[in-house]
Amino acid sequence: MSKNPLLTQCICLISPYRRWIDLFCQTFTSQTQLQHKTIENDQQLTEHLLLQSNGDLFGHQSFYHLHFKQFATLKQALSIRSQHIFSIDSATKLQIQTLAATSITIKIMQYPKRSDLQTIIHQFAQQKNMTTSLNHLLEGHDDHIDHILEACEREHLLSLNPSPTSDKNQVHSTSSRGFDICKLIYQFNTKQIVTLIHELDVNEMMSAYWLICKHLHIHHQTPSLSGSDLIKLTPFKPIHSSIEQWHKQHKKKLAQYLQLAFKFENKLKGGIGSDLKIILLELALKMGQRND
Repeated sequence: MSKNPLLTQCICLISPYRRWIDLFCQTFTSQTQLQHKTIENDQQLTEHLLLQSNGDLFGHQSFYHLHFKQFATLKQALSIRSQHIFSIDSATKLQIQTLAATSITIKIMQYPKRSDLQTIIHQFAQQKNMTTSLNHLLEGHDDHIDHILEACEREHLLSLNPSPTSDKNQVHSTSSRGFDICKLIYQFNTKQIVTLIHELDVNEMMSAYWLICKHLHIHHQTPSLSGSDLIKLTPFKPIHSSIEQWHKQHKKKLAQYLQLAFKFENKLKGGIGSDLKIILLELALKMGQRND
């Protein structure tokens, strides 16, 4: 994926992998303010074209990523020749040939190869200026790009400098309070879970959420915990016995907890439902209850 800040031609991405599309957009444009829009029908496309022409009239040149629900609407948008990235979940062979005949650049990511996954992880690390390898995330995951990029996001967040006053990474910085959540869960300390979560700000809630997700995925991958699994969960050996006890009691409910966790991310992306703190509290309390 090459960077092209001018984006002098349109690109069409054909893939159901939304995180991969987002990473491609970031890498290709090198723009931090790329605007994303979902186009479901002809009227929305017409409104976008009108808005774009008004912006051009006043010299406002914005970069757009348009995600199309229907191929027919995407085909109508081919009159746009610059400053846009198009995407659609899937396309038939004939539809792809139709796009190719218009000389638009096409990038297809339907069934990725192992080498593609390694390239994507490398691109993610470059975007986040990470120096540590993320290749270990390819082990124990399926070949779903979004799942692997989700794991990359967790690793990135959990590796950040936990100094809230540092100028560097100020947007992403967080205190260590969010990282206390799993310890309280394994100790079945529901009273302290409630107290902690009520005190967390948004960044700290993000830390707690991603840490819970990381732990749930490790628990989900194995029917019984080995010593190496316990070290992945935490280097603090005094709580390893508590983790093993928790795993025995809760292993039948791991899928249920993961579904609850996804509610948090959906809300984070603008979905409907309870606010983030209520969702996180519900998840942590269910995980922190004893199931004797």
